[in-house]
Amino acid sequence: MAGSPSIRATGSIPSVRRLPRTSEGLIALVPVGVAALLIAFCLAGAQLYASSAGSAALDTQLDETCRSASALVLPIPSEAARAEQRVAEMGAAVPFVDPPRRSSIATPYLSESAFPRRFTVLAIEGVDRNVTPVLQPLATGEIAMSDAILREMGLQMGDTVSVDGADLRIAQRFEHPPIDPVPSFWCAYPDLLVPPPSGDLRPPWGLASPETVAALGGTAYNEYRVVDQPLTLTDAAALRTGYAEATAEWTSSFPRAEVGLERNELERVVGRAVAVLTTVERNLAPVTLTGVVAGTIVLLAASVLLARDRHRELRLLAVRGMPPPRIAWHVAPRLAGAIAAGSVVGWLIAWSVISVFGPSSNLEPAAMVRSVAWVVGAAALALVLVAGVVAFVADGFADARARRVHHRWVGIAGVVAVVLLAGVAFRSLDRDGGVRTFGVESRGGNLLAMGFPLFALLAVMAVVSVALIAYAVLVA
Repeated sequence: MAGSPSIRATGSIPSVRRLPRTSEGLIALVPVGVAALLIAFCLAGAQLYASSAGSAALDTQLDETCRSASALVLPIPSEAARAEQRVAEMGAAVPFVDPPRRSSIATPYLSESAFPRRFTVLAIEGVDRNVTPVLQPLATGEIAMSDAILREMGLQMGDTVSVDGADLRIAQRFEHPPIDPVPSFWCAYPDLLVPPPSGDLRPPWGLASPETVAALGGTAYNEYRVVDQPLTLTDAAALRTGYAEATAEWTSSFPRAEVGLERNELERVVGRAVAVLTTVERNLAPVTLTGVVAGTIVLLAASVLLARDRHRELRLLAVRGMPPPRIAWHVAPRLAGAIAAGSVVGWLIAWSVISVFGPSSNLEPAAMVRSVAWVVGAAALALVLVAGVVAFVADGFADARARRVHHRWVGIAGVVAVVLLAGVAFRSLDRDGGVRTFGVESRGGNLLAMGFPLFALLAVMAVVSVALIAYAVLVA
């Protein structure tokens, strides 16, 4: 226009750089992935920690139990044909045991005793390396005795011990094995090593060759000790099964044997370890539940933030009349990636922490499979929950007259569900009680009963929130 002053740009207009839309969407998905990570960590950590505690308890129980007491001892009847080979085949089928240790024992009466008194004669594989000094091979009719037993019997090297059917010459002597504590090699014979509390003399005993024990009418045994390495409760279950099968086969193979099978302590050892596992699982239940509830709350908040971040896109879909289920299906693919990534990272963190800092790094394969199943199931439910919340919020972006979901009824239904859950949990607690210990057995303390305090707190908070919202609406 003529006469109009001209306007000139005297400087450049600064440009505002924005993240690409794709990057913005990925950033909004980070809270969802973090919430999935928390839930996966709680669920996987509970399963793996319980397995770690069970393995540690089993190791402790095995360490505190005499290895001979928890071993499978199979007698070799001398009157049965091929007894030695058949017993070896039975023991070979038992898993997680050391190669058999052969021992023989005879208990003839002393001939020159003023009252009936037995003299125990032992032949134990490897005994020559477990005394001081090391024993030399003993001939038939020769025995070796400890210095303590020699003193108590008033005998010396070269003397003869007369028993029913033989005269045994004392050819070697050795230091009496320690008694506090009794070494693992000797732990099957505490009655021979440790003086009785009454102050009486210990039973007389000596070491001999297997031929000497057999000549005195003794019985040979194969002792299968549990391997001296970390085991899981799954391994222990296989070990118990192997013991039971070998015992049943021995009983059916030698029904007329003069000697029988002795009871071992493996059942009690495993039972105590299982009791520890059960107690840990039941005490972890409320902690796990609290963690999962907290993670779910974070997940809900992250879902709302995600919906608000994608406000324009979701409002356009809602205004066009797209129903909430289709909106949920529309956002599900990107949500699935974030939730899957968070769940995988959460499981890996739980596995790493328990393996390094847990009671035992020996985790059961079954527990790892269960933890993966829990995480996968939780991830699927999280996907449904987040997609549903995003669709629910998107539906609210539309005009009020076009809304297809009545938000107030959804909230009321949620409050009623929480209150009912608290009631069911209270009834479970009243009926079953918390965790109680009877000997080594744990009872009570299921998930609903242990989670009652949390459910009750959530129910009170939900009811109070509804009351405050209603009051605010009335005041407005």
